[in-house]
Amino acid sequence: MSNAQREENAQAKTIDEERDLWLQTHGQTYQRHWHVDFRPFRNLSQFPRPRCVSIQSTRDPRYVSDGRLREWDSWCYFCYTLEGCGAFFDGQTLRDVPAGSGFITEARDPNVRYLYPPNGRELWRFMAFEYTGVPAHSMTQGLNQDHGYVFALDRETPIIQRLLAFEAPGYSTIHPEAVDSAQIVTDLLLALAASVGEASATNAARTLVERAIGIVEADTGNTLNVAALARVAGVSRERLARAFREQIDETPHEVILRTKIRRACFLLKDTDQPIRQIAEALGYTDYTNFIRVFRQATGMPPAQFRRSGSLILMPKSGWER
Repeated sequence: MSNAQREENAQAKTIDEERDLWLQTHGQTYQRHWHVDFRPFRNLSQFPRPRCVSIQSTRDPRYVSDGRLREWDSWCYFCYTLEGCGAFFDGQTLRDVPAGSGFITEARDPNVRYLYPPNGRELWRFMAFEYTGVPAHSMTQGLNQDHGYVFALDRETPIIQRLLAFEAPGYSTIHPEAVDSAQIVTDLLLALAASVGEASATNAARTLVERAIGIVEADTGNTLNVAALARVAGVSRERLARAFREQIDETPHEVILRTKIRRACFLLKDTDQPIRQIAEALGYTDYTNFIRVFRQATGMPPAQFRRSGSLILMPKSGWER
């Protein structure tokens, strides 16, 4: 046996020992106040579905759940703090999870763990919601990759209120319709995604991009280029380009060009103006250049588009002036 194999076996043995100890002691570190299992009528196997929801609390410094020890738990987990504060470690940073916030993760993600805060003193009371289903896993992974694990969500948010309304004495089981069950999970994930959008609404880069796009849309004389747009927006070309790439994954030039081509499409369909006149109205002094750009954007020359094209533009990258 090689040294590498011996080391791997030793690590596996250590994890097994940690898991055994955790399974023996974890239930002693928190209190479950109520618990509801979901057993939906009909099985829509590819749909999101909830597993259970409960209210729990702890102030035990031993309380921890480590994804490395839960490789068989193939479900997702949403934890929402109702009182006090929890903690979440994403593999790099330990984050507080105070009241009015929560986290989502796949239970067996080996990079994460959640726990009672190391310096905690007060009771941490939280709602625990488990869910599964192929799209739910994909959406959870996407949210984690794009926005992290911890989200702020007002307690009065409808989905939080709905989950809390399942409260029942002790342990119980309910049997909702499969479609209703899927709606619960979907509403939660959409609410979390919306909370990110609300938070970013005040983002300076987003505000800049929204203002710049408004300037482009209002430029009916089609006089703007990127330099002029940056000047009117009051920023450098570099800052403008960086904001566009960050917020909408496009360049200012692509947005200007798409706007011009869209206008060209409407003029071709809604007027009898000669194509050369339309090109000049859009700022193209070189008629052949307009023909080439239009073909790149729509897949056909202007004359053909006027006869049989659609106003829905074909997405194109690498458009030229």
